[in-house]
Amino acid sequence: MESHGLKFALGKNPGNQGEGRAERGFEALIFFDDFRLALSHAADGLIRTGAPASANDIAEAARALGRKLPPQLDKFLRSWNGADLFQESVRLYGVDNEFGSLVRANTNERPLGLAQSDVAIGDTSAGELLILDASDRVVRLRGLSDADAGAAQWDERWLAGTSLENWLAAAVTAELPLYDSEGEFV
Repeated sequence: MESHGLKFALGKNPGNQGEGRAERGFEALIFFDDFRLALSHAADGLIRTGAPASANDIAEAARALGRKLPPQLDKFLRSWNGADLFQESVRLYGVDNEFGSLVRANTNERPLGLAQSDVAIGDTSAGELLILDASDRVVRLRGLSDADAGAAQWDERWLAGTSLENWLAAAVTAELPLYDSEGEFV
């Protein structure tokens, strides 16, 4: 079995689509281009995504959270209502479906030790939590512990991506070459 060796140009729109749109007053209509490209090249089932969330579902989730969803998360959910990357290595929550519940993860099941501005967006098979911070950056949290007098803290907190779109592109770019055209780890 041969690996497909797909490479992505992070932050670049394949085929230079959209060049000059800013000068003409158009906004790009497609988001997460690198992720879309990965989906088209990945073996069936290697990256699973939910159908787009409806505007009503997204609005109800925002109401339940008591705030507007971060713009990148809103755009992601409008395209895919959650995702499972690389055979459940990473799960991005949907509004409320088989990929998890964004609402539950940020309300009654909200992990301790998160800042008020943090939004839990997913988790990993290694037990890490993925959040969007106040600057809409993806941050990975690992090792929840009870430190000072019962105040929960994460042992490790590090920046994983400057935006959800950039992090997702980097995640699939790093992992996809490790699988062959049939979805087997090589």
